Amino acid sequence: MTMVASFMPSLAFAGHSCVYPVTVTTNTVKWADLKAALKTDDAKYINVEKEPTHNAAGVAYLTCKEDYCGEVKKVSVLRDKADHVVVQRDLSLQEYADAMVAQKTGDDNFKNTTAAAYWVKTQSKTKCYRENVNVCSCGYVGVSGTNVAHSTVNKKYDCADYTCSKCNAVIEGVEHEANTNTGDFYQGYLRKAVALTIPADKVSEPNCGKGTGYKWTCKHCGEKVAVVYTVDPKTTAHNYGTAVDKSVATEEQASGAFKVKEGYVGVQGATTVNKDGVVDANVISTYKFYQLNHVKTEGSCTADTVKNLKCETCGEVRPNTEQSITAKHDYVETKVPATCDSRSKVKKVCKVCGDEVEDNATTADDTKAHSYKVTKVAATCADDEYYLIECTTCAKDCAHAKGVKIDKDGKVYNLKTGNQIYVADAKVVDTTAKTATYIFTGFEEDSLKGTDVIEVTLSTVAASGDHKPGDKVLLKAATCEGKEVWGKKCVNCGKLIKETVTEKANTALGHDLVKTETAATCGSYGFYTEQCSRCGLYKNADGIVNATDLEHAKVVKTDKPVVKEGAKCTFDKWVVTKDSTVFEEGVKSLECSVCGADGNAKTVIAKKTVAKASNTVKAGKKSFNVKSSAANATGYRVYYKKAGAKSWKSYTKKTASLSKTFSGLSKGKYYVKVKAYAKNYAGDGQVVWGATSSTKSVKVK
Repeated sequence: MTMVASFMPSLAFAGHSCVYPVTVTTNTVKWADLKAALKTDDAKYINVEKEPTHNAAGVAYLTCKEDYCGEVKKVSVLRDKADHVVVQRDLSLQEYADAMVAQKTGDDNFKNTTAAAYWVKTQSKTKCYRENVNVCSCGYVGVSGTNVAHSTVNKKYDCADYTCSKCNAVIEGVEHEANTNTGDFYQGYLRKAVALTIPADKVSEPNCGKGTGYKWTCKHCGEKVAVVYTVDPKTTAHNYGTAVDKSVATEEQASGAFKVKEGYVGVQGATTVNKDGVVDANVISTYKFYQLNHVKTEGSCTADTVKNLKCETCGEVRPNTEQSITAKHDYVETKVPATCDSRSKVKKVCKVCGDEVEDNATTADDTKAHSYKVTKVAATCADDEYYLIECTTCAKDCAHAKGVKIDKDGKVYNLKTGNQIYVADAKVVDTTAKTATYIFTGFEEDSLKGTDVIEVTLSTVAASGDHKPGDKVLLKAATCEGKEVWGKKCVNCGKLIKETVTEKANTALGHDLVKTETAATCGSYGFYTEQCSRCGLYKNADGIVNATDLEHAKVVKTDKPVVKEGAKCTFDKWVVTKDSTVFEEGVKSLECSVCGADGNAKTVIAKKTVAKASNTVKAGKKSFNVKSSAANATGYRVYYKKAGAKSWKSYTKKTASLSKTFSGLSKGKYYVKVKAYAKNYAGDGQVVWGATSSTKSVKVK
């Protein structure tokens, strides 16, 4: 208490008001302000739970920037009117489909990315882009607009494929058509079309029951691309591929006859039995059955495909074989496991168009049983005590994945939705002890009975909302301009009591300015800056410490330029800024010889070399002395041997210059040579050798 009293008189009372990273107005913030703050260091005080959309507010949580406070505020995030400027523009089909999926808008074509991709693929056959779509500046795309056909600017003629000049897609042309409407194709063509030129127009010999084939001219494009046949056919049958067994192509009826299945036809001479046609049992052995092998009109999962039977030899389509094949999805099944409130089910997704179907007709009730966990949450100064009952086996999408809360009044809340779902039955209310016991009988779809029923006893005394202040503590240390902040926290719940927050007078540290001077050059004045060593701010030219960058903090000195204002420096002096060694290159910089300004030009200084060792040898009694030196050397190796010996002996020593006496030698003539080296003892241990000295001889007495 004595310590507190020593500074109490200097404290100025000031209840704490939270400081948030963005301006909050009636529990709302602007999305533009929030996005700007997220790009700064204030991002750590922001938690965006839900971004605002075109027509719905978002949700964010803001934490008070005062680190001693920790107050969290839930706010609505609103887009500014400026974010909603709607313009009409053209979108590619893919852009439009992607936007519909991302926004979960549009019709069923856009329920997922697979379905959207299928829609784009289908539309692209005839359409190029979507015109006049409403696009908001916030990124929202409306469902308006019209699908526009491909541009035919570079289309040559009707029957040929062409490239759309808008999107570069290759578009199929229309089919060729003969210039005749008569039932007798050959005779009608000869009467109405140009005369044939033989043999230039001849394309095939008689086959497959047809005569000689000749080209005919398309009435759309004038190109001779198709064939007309003469009346001199051979009896060769058409080739429709491999026939299939009647058990594959037909279904036997109760009458004994055989009905043709979808996708197949029966052929017997000139007779054709199509889908749902019936062949009598007594003649079925004379029929051949084929699967339709030619697609006339491509369908989809929801639109029928039109197919027929085509000769693989001559390409002629057999009459009366055309069928509409019933559209169907190609589903892939995935089992969705059971949860505590839903049975297992099979989810089917079409791998072509993305259509989804859920089969809920499971044969067994395989839902999982709830496994209840009961936790008592103690009361605080401001909050009543309550019980949390949760299931430890529930999946994330279970209706009670976060459990329920039971309060002192028996109200039961679903914590996933936040909604009150019912009021629990009270078993015992003890007015003396001021407690109440409630019965929890399980989540809505569960039914706990007998001893399985969960009982919870809570205090019925409401939280007073009053905090018990502890001793005053330092909440925030002083800064250069900010005072110490002191306050009290509740001894029960640890929450800051805002009304106790005060600043201690005269505790701001003040700025510790360090002055840095830059000398004048030939053409410019010198200047200095003053920067605080603690907070990094500069003192600007007006004497106010608030500059954050060097340019705003330069103060020009009265020193005159070395030559004259505006003059150019003479960069003609090379100065060694880093000397080279035998291990690495050095650097030298170009400077002005007048004022010393850096010319921003640098060059490399080559590595030094270890010089060739110079050596002198002097004989003594049963000894000789070797002296050696070499520039840049850090050590020497001496090689010596007696005349007549086969091998050299060596001696190595770390030294800048060498003087070594070799004693205890026998009389005779000796040969001596020296090699200097430099070793990088402080680095990687690299060794650089110099050249070996000349060999000298000495006579030992």
